[in-house]
Amino acid sequence: MAWERSGDNAATNPAVLAIAKDPQYDDRLMNEAYGFFKRLTAHSAGHTTDGILDLGAVRLMGNGRGEALVQVCVRAGLLTVHRRGKDPLWRVIDDPDFVHIRTKAELDWEKARRHDVANPRLTAPVKRRDGDACRYCGVIVQWRARRGDRQGSYDHRPPGLPAVSPENLVVCCMGCNRRRGGRPLSAADA
Repeated sequence: MAWERSGDNAATNPAVLAIAKDPQYDDRLMNEAYGFFKRLTAHSAGHTTDGILDLGAVRLMGNGRGEALVQVCVRAGLLTVHRRGKDPLWRVIDDPDFVHIRTKAELDWEKARRHDVANPRLTAPVKRRDGDACRYCGVIVQWRARRGDRQGSYDHRPPGLPAVSPENLVVCCMGCNRRRGGRPLSAADA
């Protein structure tokens, strides 16, 4: 699922507060520019543009003031100019503690991972090979658990790539799967 997440202190992020230093600043500009920026990030997330915005999005989200508001956001550091050919584009600030937009690559990987673990042609041979023991710590996983470190899962080897065969998946407890993240397989894990 596409989404955009803001940090707890997003409204007081230094880039947002920099709007107050804008030469065009008046009593409304802070809320107008920040609201415009939030609409742009929601648009980017919903249309999986990876934080890249075109003039159409700026105009749509700006209610007739898009071009002026995008310049305020650029001066404040909320957006950067991003060129691709001759068309004007803007990129959302790259600060995951402030605002995070799930990328197309993240969404594609999540979809591939869900497909892999729902494919019995992949998972049945893995369970026959590994049984119910975590490949890394040896704990017996609980396949029906909905949460907790002992919940059963499959770990992709190598990480971040779809499983093309059962050799690319291993039984793993959720605790080890979370701790391992996207780290490559080491000799200790074999």
